[in-house]
Amino acid sequence: MASKWWDINGISKFLHLMNPVRTKYIARASRGIFEKKILDVGCGAGILSESLYYEGGIVTGLDISSKMIHEARMHAKVKNINIKYLHEDISDHVENYVQYYDVIVCMEVLEHTHNPMEIIRMCSRLIKPAEYLFRLIPMNTHSFSQFITPSELLNYLDHTNCIAQDVVGIKYNLCKKNFYLSSNVLFLPNYYD
Repeated sequence: MASKWWDINGISKFLHLMNPVRTKYIARASRGIFEKKILDVGCGAGILSESLYYEGGIVTGLDISSKMIHEARMHAKVKNINIKYLHEDISDHVENYVQYYDVIVCMEVLEHTHNPMEIIRMCSRLIKPAEYLFRLIPMNTHSFSQFITPSELLNYLDHTNCIAQDVVGIKYNLCKKNFYLSSNVLFLPNYYD
């Protein structure tokens, strides 16, 4: 998948389509990201990382897939941009970066891990006090059995030093072929099946 990651009409088309909405929301909710240290947990090939960089963020991308990190590094090199991409597990990363980041994004990751609470706990150790941690997930892109509901995520946050300040979802409009933010985060079990 890594070699096709940057094809805007390929298998990652929807990530490219939703990326401007995610970037805009993160920048707005963080009260700007210029010169802020940002960690992109599960950065993949760096689609969101690069957008945050172009908004002025000092970005570190973290992923456990060496292939994805290689793709991210190669794309950054071609674009001549300075993003620090690390092939590293978050539990190793936290050892050297406690309360280091101003903004942490964790997109498309938690629903693919065996212990999402542990990822949230690690993120809460990496974030500076009173800063911003984000997780957005597009509707209709995962099976319901993988999905972590907003209430489950809020429960995870209750076990950390983080406080939820905003809960939004991302929806796709089939007619307009675009993504948008929605305050409606209610889900029905067979909505995804």
